Amino acid sequence: MKTQSLAGQWQFRQAGQTEWLPAQVPGGVHTDLLAAGKIPDPFVADNELRVQWIPERAWEYDLIFDVPTDLLAGERLFLVCDGLKGLPDAIGATWELTQVQTCIIHLIRNTFRYAARQHWEKMAKDLRPIYTAPNIEAAEQALTAFEGSWDEKYPMISESWRERWDLITPFLALPADLRKIVYTTNSIEALNRQIRKTIKTRGHFPTQDAASKLIYLAITRAENGWRNVHGWTRARTALKIHFKDRMPDNP
Repeated sequence: MKTQSLAGQWQFRQAGQTEWLPAQVPGGVHTDLLAAGKIPDPFVADNELRVQWIPERAWEYDLIFDVPTDLLAGERLFLVCDGLKGLPDAIGATWELTQVQTCIIHLIRNTFRYAARQHWEKMAKDLRPIYTAPNIEAAEQALTAFEGSWDEKYPMISESWRERWDLITPFLALPADLRKIVYTTNSIEALNRQIRKTIKTRGHFPTQDAASKLIYLAITRAENGWRNVHGWTRARTALKIHFKDRMPDNP
């Protein structure tokens, strides 16, 4: 496995603001704001009450880095992402043949943001024929049916699906054995959640090496709960058939 170090001069800011501040990664917004002198020490007196606004804001972290040529070499068959703006274009510019698929689970969660809670169950049932369709044509028909049922109340939902249609439908061309593996990024997020939980309990770290060791231990513990991907042997065969020579013999 090849890796890319993300050590470097990180910076962060509140979303929508122009001022960038130095950041420590791994770390946290509270410790970075404290180091920049933007907030009082939350562990002193009643300062904790004065920093309760921080989790209510959105924060952006930024790092510019160079990717080694050898890391860019080789095939990238299929990328599943959570809809980050600009990522599909960046991937397309680097690996022209890579198919980019948005995470269906994220898409459905974002869809529910537009709807009243009492409609979620029925809406989820009506969305299912779209992403479980046997092909793109059937998915189009299912989306049209969804529009007929929901556009009067929530026209923005079908609009958002159609805007992302080219990123929603690529996995419909894959065999059924592959679809269950590539339609979501949940397994990756589960690991990220465990890492965040471990870091959050520590508050801050004396050095970056200390943070790296704790993350390593968190991943090691997480491995105990990992299982082999169900149906991976059939999925690997399907990958070889679908992508032919682009699929390595020992992935």
